[in-house]
Amino acid sequence: MFRGVSGFLVLFVLLTAVPTVCHAETEPPAQLLAEAMAGARDAQFELGEFYYRDKSRRDLDKARGWYSKAAEAGHPKAQAIMGYFLINGVGVEKDIDAGVEWYKKAVAQGQHMAEYNLGLMYEKGQGGHKDVARAVELFKEAARDPR
Repeated sequence: MFRGVSGFLVLFVLLTAVPTVCHAETEPPAQLLAEAMAGARDAQFELGEFYYRDKSRRDLDKARGWYSKAAEAGHPKAQAIMGYFLINGVGVEKDIDAGVEWYKKAVAQGQHMAEYNLGLMYEKGQGGHKDVARAVELFKEAARDPR
């Protein structure tokens, strides 16, 4: 008797939980949007994440726009992401030189993803930037600081 009841209970819980799990918000929270529009770089970055990370609502134009605003405001991870977008042509025309500049700005703030990616570029000579010694320095920095 308990076996049937517990099975029903599990099914009931699953069915009532599914709508909240499957239906991601399609619009960002109003407070986050207000902060981003007021110029808060962390909120701008979070809106970039909102529009890029969840594939069900991905909007590259909006994501790139908010990442760009955050990067211009000095957000190091947004700068690294802009570098990645430009170097790889994610939603934009490839521009390796501009991407390297964004990576350098992020590296100046100790952003480990940018340190590692710029190190790879120097190691491989991507975009005419071959410098193995600098690549090793960047790899060491990236390994030392997990920010």
